Amino acid sequence: MEPNSITHFSAFHPDGLPEDHPCKNLQVLWFSPQEDLDANSRYGNIEFSLDIHWVLNRWKRVYYIENVSYPTVTHCRVLLTNTDYGELFREYAPTATIEGPRLLPLSNNHPCNPWTSNKGRPHTVCEDCPRYMEEGFNRHGLILEFLIEATDRDAKEIVRRSWRRPRDHLPSDDEGDDLWCHTYERRNQECEFKMNRHEAKRQMKRENRNFFNFR
Repeated sequence: MEPNSITHFSAFHPDGLPEDHPCKNLQVLWFSPQEDLDANSRYGNIEFSLDIHWVLNRWKRVYYIENVSYPTVTHCRVLLTNTDYGELFREYAPTATIEGPRLLPLSNNHPCNPWTSNKGRPHTVCEDCPRYMEEGFNRHGLILEFLIEATDRDAKEIVRRSWRRPRDHLPSDDEGDDLWCHTYERRNQECEFKMNRHEAKRQMKRENRNFFNFR
């Protein structure tokens, strides 16, 4: 698990940024909350669960960076960092008050608060939000994505502190679902990692020492 540049469709893809842009060399880890523990995953076979309080204590600045509307889903991206990007992004505070979440408006066309927390209560994630200019529909609702600006040392600490769980990987060409295998289906190739959670668990045990023992 290594921090990488943003390579997905994004306003902050490095190829579209000038050389002197503060985010040109931004290195991030991507995380997304998953409520349904029994659902298949299109990203892989291992789920990493983290204590959100530890995360917010280590990365103290939180910024909303963009909403992206795909054909049947909307992605909301939030950057966790210790770098001051106040001139580029709007600060995001998930703490709720009587009046509602303390969040600067995402935009006039995206009046959603995808991530909130009441004091003493669990953090919650919005399941859906309006589409940009009300175009299209969210068959799969809202996907909240955390982009953590991290170093290799941060990544190793995340692995140390995470609770890991095997998941079923959604195979390519899975009938009746357009959330296909994330890596291979878009290249029209058969997925090489069509493990179920039981196979993934055995693989985790075999590779545990090599993969998870960091110094």
